[in-house]
Amino acid sequence: TSGTFIFPIVRFLFPKSTITLNIAGLEWSRSKWGFFSSFLLKCFEKIGVKYAHNVIGDNEALVDYILDQYGVHSHYIAYGGDQYSMLSTDKSFLKNLDLQSKSYDLVICRAQPDNNLDIILNSYLDRSEILVVVSNWQSSNYGKLIKSTYRKYDNIKLVGPFYDKVMIKTLLDHARIYVHGHSAGGTNPILVSAMWSSVPIFCYDVVYNRCTTDNEALYFSNIKSLISLLDEFSFEYWQNKIKIILNIAHKKFRW
Repeated sequence: TSGTFIFPIVRFLFPKSTITLNIAGLEWSRSKWGFFSSFLLKCFEKIGVKYAHNVIGDNEALVDYILDQYGVHSHYIAYGGDQYSMLSTDKSFLKNLDLQSKSYDLVICRAQPDNNLDIILNSYLDRSEILVVVSNWQSSNYGKLIKSTYRKYDNIKLVGPFYDKVMIKTLLDHARIYVHGHSAGGTNPILVSAMWSSVPIFCYDVVYNRCTTDNEALYFSNIKSLISLLDEFSFEYWQNKIKIILNIAHKKFRW
């Protein structure tokens, strides 16, 4: 939505054009923005919805938000994840990271506050489980701070960024748990990929993650609740739950 200020100009200069806008999330709500930037992005969102001919929401809750906030009916189009089922995995990549299958928990996200890395990392400080976090650590001061603060812990591996699809699939398929901290709205493609990977999923408790997973993952909102989920984790419980989530992925997230 940050480029939508040009929409009125486009419609004036090219009246036969059709503008389609994919909101993709509530960019203005990210905590990395200050008051002025957040206000400006909210204005751009409003301009975009007003002047686009078609508006797309990639999550059912986002479609509801667009209708409630602006009175506009948008098209629900999510992301497919079935392309990952066609990829192979490479266990040598795990070996390079000194990891074994089902011996680690996994987080994949950009290093920014609205992905709740502080909650997730603090939940693992006094635990024996290995936590692997893949992120773009050098892209922001926040990422650099997180890496310098938590890299001293033996059970925490801060790696990446990795963009190779086989590497990502290998990490997801062989993780014990995937922990998803995204909170800024929309359907996150990495969460869709995790659903296709048949890995137990713990999600940060926001409506967008619940819509994506049809309330079939497990959810946390703070350190205490995530620790509780980790303490109660059982592969027996997840055997059936994984099948349910994979079935949701097949129904909702196919290209």
